[in-house]
Amino acid sequence: MQLEKNFIRDFEEVYKKTEYNCYDFEGKTILVCGGAGFLGSLFVKYFLYLNNEKFSYPCKIISVDNFLGRKNDSQIEDQNLINIDHDLITDLSLKLYKEKIDFIINCSGCASPYFYERFPIETMEVSTIGTKNLLELALQHNSRILNFSSSEVLGTPPAEFIPTDESYTPSVKTLDKRSCYDVTKMYIETLSYVFRDQFNLDCKIVRPFNVVGYFRQHDKRVIPNFMSKCIREEKINVYTPGTQTRTFCWYGDFMAGCIKVLTKGKDILYHIGNPENEISMIDLAKLVEKVCGKKDIVELVERPIVYKHEPKRRCPSVDKIKNELDYSLDIDLEESLSRIYSWARKNYS
Repeated sequence: MQLEKNFIRDFEEVYKKTEYNCYDFEGKTILVCGGAGFLGSLFVKYFLYLNNEKFSYPCKIISVDNFLGRKNDSQIEDQNLINIDHDLITDLSLKLYKEKIDFIINCSGCASPYFYERFPIETMEVSTIGTKNLLELALQHNSRILNFSSSEVLGTPPAEFIPTDESYTPSVKTLDKRSCYDVTKMYIETLSYVFRDQFNLDCKIVRPFNVVGYFRQHDKRVIPNFMSKCIREEKINVYTPGTQTRTFCWYGDFMAGCIKVLTKGKDILYHIGNPENEISMIDLAKLVEKVCGKKDIVELVERPIVYKHEPKRRCPSVDKIKNELDYSLDIDLEESLSRIYSWARKNYS
């Protein structure tokens, strides 16, 4: 597999931060669930990069995805990669009968509100049935497993709890268009805790806080949406009131945190994000406008129903992962947007 220059640069940055951790994967077999999605495909590429550039003994990567809501037309091919088209709510073990799985990275699921509004049942099933199947698989293989929750489980914390650390009690609505995603992400956390508590399974959970990188154009999340509008010379639509805030974490910084948690984390739950760039959506749109060299293309529009009860603020505390695992943040928001725009100009229509 030939990687683009931008990925090589990004992955070299990840490697410098995780060299001590990465050799845990050398010669091992890694199951990446959601392996054709945004984050999953990045992990697949990173492990192939390690094989090509760093490892004496290559790891084997098994990527599993069912391509919900999108075409199966962009899978990577490599001699050390097995791609499996599979829905995780059915037993995967029969397709792995010759394999010994050492690590499981479970980033399966619909993370875009546009898609989980369209597929609420499937969104719930992959987080509940699918996660249980993977935890049982991890038990069978004595694998180390990393499950992905979401910062969505925190709702909108009171101001005194922002930045928000892992001790804050999650609170989400159960009767809402977003509930299919939010509530079942909470379920992932509890189920992971039960398997760790009852069976001593080496299970970790991360809560991602708005990870950004090279999204496919029709992902519908805020960054690819804004970038695509700029490239097509259209208005950037910001959902009212525009004052809702998020923080954004460059995918390389996020992946480095995940690798540290999976290989060396002692506790079960870690926040991974960037607390240093909390920004309103209207200001984010203006920053995207600036990075893309556009002017006066930002406008406020009424929000779709799935955004009616979106969190008003979101900002993580990452003190825990910094103190325990020497986590660091190296790429700021404007540099992240600049890298994404440079890539998107070549890859978006």
